[in-house]
Amino acid sequence: MSIWYYGARHQQNNDAILASQSNCIFCNTPLYRDKEDEKKATLSKDVFYGWSDNFTTNSSALLGICPACGWWKYVLETQFGGKGVPSITTKIGSLKKLDLADISLPLQEVRAYLVARYEARFETHPRLFEEVVASVFRDHGFEADVTAYSGDGGIDVILRGDEQGSIGVQVKRYKGRISVGQIRELTGALVINGHTKGIFVTTSEFESGANKTAAMSSDRGYPVELVDGHAFLDALKIAQLSSTKDLHLRKPWGEVDEWYSLNP
Repeated sequence: MSIWYYGARHQQNNDAILASQSNCIFCNTPLYRDKEDEKKATLSKDVFYGWSDNFTTNSSALLGICPACGWWKYVLETQFGGKGVPSITTKIGSLKKLDLADISLPLQEVRAYLVARYEARFETHPRLFEEVVASVFRDHGFEADVTAYSGDGGIDVILRGDEQGSIGVQVKRYKGRISVGQIRELTGALVINGHTKGIFVTTSEFESGANKTAAMSSDRGYPVELVDGHAFLDALKIAQLSSTKDLHLRKPWGEVDEWYSLNP
């Protein structure tokens, strides 16, 4: 399964703009370029055109993939006869629409989709978002378990791997701001469940006074870290980058039919 349609043809008048784009158009992450496949694509286009000896073509290919969300582009620049304005042809990945209420979706695809379209976090099933949060913490070096759907005492994810003991994480997929009272409730849940630290993760923001309340909890021996929607996106991007070590093996342009001969 992939969150991208393959073989999408971008509008001709924007090809030059895409050719110069070095970052992902969805999440602004610098693109990874496959130098080996670029050489193959350049050679194949020279052979493909097959002009006579007195009418040559110069072509160069650029193949890029986003290591965070998986968006990709294939740009071919061709100059006929060595003169004139070069012709630029572009194929790109086109984002599918995922049903984020479906908790059976592959987690890695959901993560990539959220990086590409983070506003969709509000459409994500709460349980699925908890799984995403747990997976991000795993990529940051923790053991992470999502708790049972009921009877969790206000704790959604339990982290281990910290020298200080277990960490209780509360996850709120909210559009509205998280209140000071909800942070106090997390502190109470830490005491009841025997956790030494708490992390409050939200898709939105915290009310004024939230940091002060978290500091008061820390003063009483129960540190609470606040992670708002922007901070979680940053953590998700870092996790995505750390989980794509074999990026050079992923060649989405290879799923385009005869990828080296771009169809108009």
